[in-house]
Amino acid sequence: MVRVRRKGVERLMFSAAYRCLGCELRLLVPRPIRRFFSLKCRCPRCWGGDVHRFEELDEIERLYRNPISLLQALFGAPLYWCPFCRLQFYDFRKRAGKG
Repeated sequence: MVRVRRKGVERLMFSAAYRCLGCELRLLVPRPIRRFFSLKCRCPRCWGGDVHRFEELDEIERLYRNPISLLQALFGAPLYWCPFCRLQFYDFRKRAGKG
């Protein structure tokens, strides 16, 4: 199995797509709905719960530019950073890993 690119609508409904090299069968992995309704803060890219709080923006690390995250920044949400994705994002919820 190798990972392949998802097509337009598949990006909304599936988190990954795989294809078998032997039989050309295509497997789609559905997105968990619980991600959108979580009560704890997690990385929006890898869904890891081990995020760290930052005091100010780091210009080297990428910023998650989702409209909801940027709206939370306008209202004073804390800044978090994922060490695995090296992604910064704003979120009002408490951290999943360490409360």
